[in-house]
Amino acid sequence: MTNEITGDQSGTTLTPSSVAAPPHWLDWTEKTGFEGLPEGGANIGCLCFGRIFLNSVLNPNQWYACRPGEPLDWLTVQDDVGTPTSSQTSKAGVVGDAIVAFIPYQDHYLIFGCVGQVWVLRGDPAAGGTLTNLSMTTGIFSWQSWCWDAQGNLYFIGNDGLYVLPAGAAINKQPPENLTYERVPGLIKQMALNRRTDRVTLAYDKQRHGIIINAVQMDGQWYRSFWFDLRSGGLFPEEYQGHHVPASAMYYNSQRGDYRGIVLGSQDGFIRKFSEEDFSDDGGIAIESNVVLGPIQMSNQIRGQGKLAELSFRLSQRCGSLD
Repeated sequence: MTNEITGDQSGTTLTPSSVAAPPHWLDWTEKTGFEGLPEGGANIGCLCFGRIFLNSVLNPNQWYACRPGEPLDWLTVQDDVGTPTSSQTSKAGVVGDAIVAFIPYQDHYLIFGCVGQVWVLRGDPAAGGTLTNLSMTTGIFSWQSWCWDAQGNLYFIGNDGLYVLPAGAAINKQPPENLTYERVPGLIKQMALNRRTDRVTLAYDKQRHGIIINAVQMDGQWYRSFWFDLRSGGLFPEEYQGHHVPASAMYYNSQRGDYRGIVLGSQDGFIRKFSEEDFSDDGGIAIESNVVLGPIQMSNQIRGQGKLAELSFRLSQRCGSLD
């Protein structure tokens, strides 16, 4: 395949007027005896250990993996080192719950996020890999509701809060930790999330050192957005204009510093990013920020009394008015 660019040239400068690019995909070809794919199809997948992993719609606690480097080879009855494999043919076995997310960490291990459980596959399933349970008390909301930070910690929305699986925990068989249980215990319950109608996405912002969490109804009629600050452990609500509601988010690691940062895919089809230089949103609506102080412990004694003598605020540079 080759790309052809045509246009006018002045010296060494080419001004393109058209680009002829061939399709960058494989043509579909029927293959006699093509077997091994999950019956009824799959709706989630990932790449790990050089294999494509798929779930099964009809049997949601089963998984399938193709031959390494061969995305069209799924026949599991082959007897060789790189054979395709599945939860039925691998010694690793079947997970105990419906799989809703595959979360690979490079080629070191693969986390199975289930409706109410978390499992980890350590090592290639056809070469002695083992499947271990990390949690029997929480699951992962969906295939989109997780992210990694720069240190290899995994954050995800579970059944009752925001969880973290610290780097190395999957190898050491440590369970995930609920980060919002003590401060916001009813966070997930209050949102009444529904896997059929709602989309929850997480993205790590390495510039601002936190996690942006977006929960949105797929038709855009309802949403909740939060910022979790990794330095303070605080959870802060965020608000957007109706047509700016984010349906997706990712960190764009551009070579240009002014492009680099979290980008949001909005419900109106536009891609937007945060700006620390502007006082108003796209559309001219002023940005508002709120701070809640307290409760503040005024005495070391139970029901003791104290007196607040001074309250001092230090605003950032180029900050707007304080009301």
